Amino acid sequence: MRRLTERQQECLSFIMEERQESGLYPTQAEIASRFSFSRKASFDLVRALEAKGMIENVNGRITLSKDLRRQYDPRMLSLFDPYPENEIGRIAETGLGDGEFFAMVIHAEDMKEAGLIPSDTAVFRKTPEAANGSIVLARCGEGMLVRRYYRRSDGITELIPENDTMGKIVTAQAEVLAVLVKSLRSYK
Repeated sequence: MRRLTERQQECLSFIMEERQESGLYPTQAEIASRFSFSRKASFDLVRALEAKGMIENVNGRITLSKDLRRQYDPRMLSLFDPYPENEIGRIAETGLGDGEFFAMVIHAEDMKEAGLIPSDTAVFRKTPEAANGSIVLARCGEGMLVRRYYRRSDGITELIPENDTMGKIVTAQAEVLAVLVKSLRSYK
């Protein structure tokens, strides 16, 4: 990791403080507002911190780099350790029973009527099988979806969102990756 400028260090400190106080990382707009500069300047500052290995920016979501999370936020690592390419991580929590667990931050409103809203952390048990009616993480083509799972007698899978504005996916190509066991929500 390369040496930080004074402004980069101030920004990194702000990111860490926001995570500690609210449980969430600030957005680029919040960084721009905090330092009274344009969104372009905020974007450039975030990119510089990313290039120096201080943060990860995945689809506009800022997190500390894995090394900094280990060093400065062990409480977060004890819960989950995100993979930067898809924001899925392993869970290290006890009391969930047997199996391999991981956590994923919800970013869409696909399951809002089931109580999963953006910024919730969904905890899953890794398994290739699910009971009808379960909420699952499924791979469908190139993407992964959190949906209600139904396997029909003809072998076709229905992945149903809990959001009246969205339609279900009916496919023979869905692969169940995990079943939802718990969700976590932070309140400000």
